[in-house]
Amino acid sequence: MRVLLVEDNRGDAALISEELMRMVPAARLQIAHDGLEAGEQMRSADGEIEVVILDLNLPGIDGWRVLANIRQDPMTTVTPVVVLTSSEDEHDVNRAYRLGANCYLVKPIELSTYLTVVRQIADFWLRMSQLPSGPADQWDGDTS
Repeated sequence: MRVLLVEDNRGDAALISEELMRMVPAARLQIAHDGLEAGEQMRSADGEIEVVILDLNLPGIDGWRVLANIRQDPMTTVTPVVVLTSSEDEHDVNRAYRLGANCYLVKPIELSTYLTVVRQIADFWLRMSQLPSGPADQWDGDTS
């Protein structure tokens, strides 16, 4: 599983990456410390990032713009994005989901809960991307 962690707080990034690697040893983790770096890493990955863990409060290009860019790029439009932020504001939660976040978690949360959610989202999307082609591909939508 290839994961992009976008977190400007180096202490949080180290803690999350250490725990993620412990729980999912096969994960290939990339870390971006700001929105510009996140965009560069997403573009250079050619759609191979399988899940993004995104802080919204980033210097320069903020997490809102990063999320919007992920959803606008055809290569990453379905990449799961887990938002991890300090805001509990209902407006922010709704905005994140409107922009296409798959999950919204508020800091601080129990690390094991957070990583379980990330792993479940990543596993789900990995299974979806590996579904075999077959009769369902030709389904015309008729249920009668």
